[in-house]
Amino acid sequence: MSRMVPRARFVKEDMTALDLPTGSFDAVTAFYSIGHIPRRPHAALFTRITRWLRPGGWFPAALACGSTDGVETTGSAPRVLQQS
Repeated sequence: MSRMVPRARFVKEDMTALDLPTGSFDAVTAFYSIGHIPRRPHAALFTRITRWLRPGGWFPAALACGSTDGVETTGSAPRVLQQS
């Protein structure tokens, strides 16, 4: 993707620990990644993402729904964990 948009800035980091300046991005994307972290930090993460966006910025994302809380990735295939 970076070759298709050479002037774009791409950041690949732990989104739960990332701290970026306010209004840094025109868009923040998260495709099938937020579902892999526990739900408890989601609200704080969405607040940070909102802060990172410039006015009128976009947040295209693919989010899971249901009563799951993260994904276990040990073993031969990922297994969805149930919320306790």
